Amino acid sequence: RRVHGWGPATVNWTDVNSDHRESTEELDEHIPEGWDWDEESHWEIDKNRGVDEEGWEYCVEATIGSWGPVERTYHLCRRRRWVRGRTRLDDPKQIAKQKKLEQQAMDGWEYAPVWGMKFHVKEKKMDMVRRRRWHRKLVKKSPDAAATFSFDTSGEQDPDSESTSLIGKTMSAAEKKKAMKMSPRMYINFKEGQKYQLRAYLYQARGLVAADSDSFSDPFARVLFLTQSQTTEVIKKTVCPTWDQTLIYDELTVFDTQQE
Repeated sequence: RRVHGWGPATVNWTDVNSDHRESTEELDEHIPEGWDWDEESHWEIDKNRGVDEEGWEYCVEATIGSWGPVERTYHLCRRRRWVRGRTRLDDPKQIAKQKKLEQQAMDGWEYAPVWGMKFHVKEKKMDMVRRRRWHRKLVKKSPDAAATFSFDTSGEQDPDSESTSLIGKTMSAAEKKKAMKMSPRMYINFKEGQKYQLRAYLYQARGLVAADSDSFSDPFARVLFLTQSQTTEVIKKTVCPTWDQTLIYDELTVFDTQQE
């Protein structure tokens, strides 16, 4: 910053970590591998964050951080973010990997080193046992049919006969020991899945509860979405942290159509 106003930066284009990056014109011609620009998109200033009306955020020194949307006379640095929409192209390796996972899911096997340990979908060299579940679809014959059943497992009754007991039927103590209560498993079927990239921007928090004996805390934020989670950096000894951090989630699969 100059005395009479703002001047050009030493490094004009950087990423979120202040490392040198290509300009918008260079990125237009050399898009990262595996991506393609959206046809109707163009470069624009990102104002959907803690910035002023022109998209600027300010701080005393870029290496220290603590960027804020209000300009002060002692601020020496400012920056703003440019964004443009892009689409992930189909990667042959990712497609082959996805097909392999889908085939494993169709087979239905789960693997583990021994019985009693946690089972997993992908088979490993140390796995010695495997299992899979069999199920069959049940359809209601009556709207008043119970959602939970009691099946007689003694083998003395015909499963197709009307004597198959329900929860509402009065059973003796001996019959209850022979019966097995089962709740039907619920399934949701989708025709297709879409790949997305999620960006979670966390700016600041105020008035947190002090968790340490010195009346401060070491706060951090954790963002969970579907099966993925990420954590912000830890801000030491404060109850009013400013993270100013973007968490990026790649390869998120949402099972729905793009219209919905």
